[in-house]
Amino acid sequence: MSESPLDGPPQGKLSAQLTEGAEALMAAAGIPSTTAWPPSPGRGSSSADLESFTFGDGPKLADELLGLVIAGRKTATCWSVASGPSGVVVGRRMVAKDGAGRPRAVIETVELTQRRFNEVDEAFARDEGEDDRTLGSWRRGHQAYFTREGTFAPDMLLWCERFRLVEVIGEGADQ
Repeated sequence: MSESPLDGPPQGKLSAQLTEGAEALMAAAGIPSTTAWPPSPGRGSSSADLESFTFGDGPKLADELLGLVIAGRKTATCWSVASGPSGVVVGRRMVAKDGAGRPRAVIETVELTQRRFNEVDEAFARDEGEDDRTLGSWRRGHQAYFTREGTFAPDMLLWCERFRLVEVIGEGADQ
């Protein structure tokens, strides 16, 4: 349940030779040995300098979830550990894109933990901001999502991220 110091995206080759122990740790975390370490927190001077992503598994869900973020209702998300850390580390800022691939918001990770699907609590389900914000609806919606992804198991390990909205980009930015 603790944050791993190895959560970081590939950013370039190491300038120094890794020890066997460090290589083993990185391999266990699924991080290529060509990953720069430590990772940059991703605070570029503008949103164009930041990595980007979309929420969900399709344009409709991406738009729905992004709308919840922009409205201030969604401040958390999760994904299967099997999918990797996705470049997320505490303090990193990333651009969330809408379903059409347009940059719409900058978010900053404020917490990153691992927990099992069946250990997610009411507080995290509420912070995800989806449906009626209850744990029951969170479990139904996420079981369906992870089943579509082919990774669902009641005890599957998840990355659970809390974030804050830093900036709204483009349409609706002045609201």
